[in-house]
Amino acid sequence: MSTKINTLVIATVLISLTSLSFAFDQPRQGRGGERMTRELNLSPEQQKQFKNIMKEQRASAKIWRQKHQEETRAKLSQVLNEKQMEKLDKMKEQRFEKRKMRKRDR
Repeated sequence: MSTKINTLVIATVLISLTSLSFAFDQPRQGRGGERMTRELNLSPEQQKQFKNIMKEQRASAKIWRQKHQEETRAKLSQVLNEKQMEKLDKMKEQRFEKRKMRKRDR
């Protein structure tokens, strides 16, 4: 029973991390960046520096997420059998596809 609960918790964490990953991978500079630029009254030079810093941050966050997703997957592969891992991958892909569809509908 404890193994099942641990497996469920780990799977939930992996799916949650994946969800966050997809959310963070989306370009964020668009309207939000423009709003910040306007509200902070940034000069053109500040805008350029601001955009570069935010771009670096997104790249760094993406690397961090990928690393932790890989670590989580490695841990899950020690708990789940091959069929369960395949099912988890399929569930992950289905969630990704649902997200893409919702984004297109916006």
